[in-house]
Amino acid sequence: MWFPAYEAGEHAILMQNTMKRQLVALVLAALLPAAALTAPCDTTVDEHAPTPLMYSVFRGDAQNVRCLLDAGAKVNATNGFGGTALGAAAFSGRTDIARLLVERGAQVDAADEGGITALMLAAGGGHTDTVRLLIDKGAQVDAADKNGFTALMLATYEGRADAARLLIDKGAQVNVLNRGGDTALMFAAGEGRPDIARLLIDKGAQLNIANKHGNTALMLATRGGHTAIVQMLHAAGAKE
Repeated sequence: MWFPAYEAGEHAILMQNTMKRQLVALVLAALLPAAALTAPCDTTVDEHAPTPLMYSVFRGDAQNVRCLLDAGAKVNATNGFGGTALGAAAFSGRTDIARLLVERGAQVDAADEGGITALMLAAGGGHTDTVRLLIDKGAQVDAADKNGFTALMLATYEGRADAARLLIDKGAQVNVLNRGGDTALMFAAGEGRPDIARLLIDKGAQLNIANKHGNTALMLATRGGHTAIVQMLHAAGAKE
């Protein structure tokens, strides 16, 4: 995987940290210990889901999630990295559980220590139903993590065209810059996502912005050998 505005070493560190935060959101939400919960709730845990609520979210058991919440599990509790049960549900596309957690008071824009929100996790995973739910419940569509990445950028980078389209339909701005000066169009161009590139161009993406390394979307598409996108950008008026 590759990010346009980062040198190889910086990119490796960025990606490792980003993936660590996403995995943390899945497995490390701090909730009531199993000993504090009573039957009829299932209080099973494992090494990947060390609390009963997280385990239930992980396996998609909405009934037991409800049971645990009724028993007193704290819906907005976080671990030392800021991971939440809602983040786990969003990451895995558990829309029914995400809805239940929000109904029980889960904060839709809660972010982990890297600034990653549930919406970003859902968008990066291509979980459009979860994306729609979170936005309809008030999630900020253009919220950015500490590196300036938005949900639209993550959906674009991962090639989640339906999620990208939904985010734009819900008001996501297509010309937001991250800390490296990259736009969503640069990710589409660099990663070879012609369907998303077409969408972004049609929605007004600026063609000739250069990131902090002086690269434009056209340069990135050319370098990556993505001929269809190069032709698309030329036809739209991108400059060499």
